[in-house]
Amino acid sequence: MNNARKIMVLGAGDIGRRVFHELAHSPNPRHVQLVGRDEETVLKAANLTRFCSVQRGYTNEVSHARTDITDVARTAERISAFAPDIIFLAVSYQSWWVISTLQQDAFQRVYAANYGPWLPMHLVPVMKAMEAVRLSGTQALVVNAAYPDAVHPALTAVGLSPHIGIGNVANNVPGITSVAADELGRSTADVEVRLVAHHYVSHRLSRTGNSGPAGMGLGIRLDGRDVTGELDVAELLNRLPGVYRRTGGLPGQTMTASSA
Repeated sequence: MNNARKIMVLGAGDIGRRVFHELAHSPNPRHVQLVGRDEETVLKAANLTRFCSVQRGYTNEVSHARTDITDVARTAERISAFAPDIIFLAVSYQSWWVISTLQQDAFQRVYAANYGPWLPMHLVPVMKAMEAVRLSGTQALVVNAAYPDAVHPALTAVGLSPHIGIGNVANNVPGITSVAADELGRSTADVEVRLVAHHYVSHRLSRTGNSGPAGMGLGIRLDGRDVTGELDVAELLNRLPGVYRRTGGLPGQTMTASSA
């Protein structure tokens, strides 16, 4: 497939494997490669995705490679060898969901610190990955999944920011779209939601049904017409943690992967 888009997923943790899996299952011609530090993990994950893809009738090329993100030179070599059009970064020393596995009292103490403890866990490996990107000379578009709200501004200061983040705000858009469609008695295909907000808002909406003290921009369109003012938006959002609640935590990363 000479016209296949080449996508490298760098990081074989939960979100990296899920996104890799999603990307392979497409009628669009692609070569997707999963890159991680453990050969056994990336081999099995790549084969699982390849076999599932074949089972579903897709013919995209699926491969894997090994590198340690701390080895900048080796990672740069892997990038150069694959020559990707897009690099998806899913690298972190500790994912956000790990603290949810703690006992409740310990979880609450750590959770109260909010995003402060998470930032270095994401910032350092993304910085290493971007050093490798620069060293490789690639012109690939770099998409980062690891807390881009704070990681990108920090890395911009040293010229190492990825191009774009996945935006976890998108995780709430399908829920809001579904609530609005049901309220309007229409298909979700007829409803368009536009949401601009900080990470904090997205993290809050599905749990509390409101944005708390933070502001957000929300618009709802029906057949291209803005109907936001015709709806009780606060009441609609309040349904998210109720009738429209969904599985969260580690299993809920299915939503993040599909958004990405």
